[in-house]
Amino acid sequence: MNRYKYSTMVEATNDLNQRGYHHTFKFDDHRLICLQNKKEYNSEQVVIDEQYRFEGMTNPSDNSIVFAVNCNDQIKGTVVSAYGPYANAALMQFMDDLKTQTV
Repeated sequence: MNRYKYSTMVEATNDLNQRGYHHTFKFDDHRLICLQNKKEYNSEQVVIDEQYRFEGMTNPSDNSIVFAVNCNDQIKGTVVSAYGPYANAALMQFMDDLKTQTV
């Protein structure tokens, strides 16, 4: 269970940034890519430290999730995605695989 509570995705990403999750990652071709340094990470190189789900106030189908990730080279950052019916299935499978990994 997360010890932090956030009302919005922006609040979560801002606080995570202040807590050391400075990098932003995108998912492409079954790997995470750090947007700041262009390094690529496979599922064996990353663990999820925290995750937060948000539902849109005006549209319950507007769901998003923020993952706080930690890479094996100590690069920490966030991955933001939709979840539910609009989620990227490959990204969600990748993130599910991380839960059992140990860095």
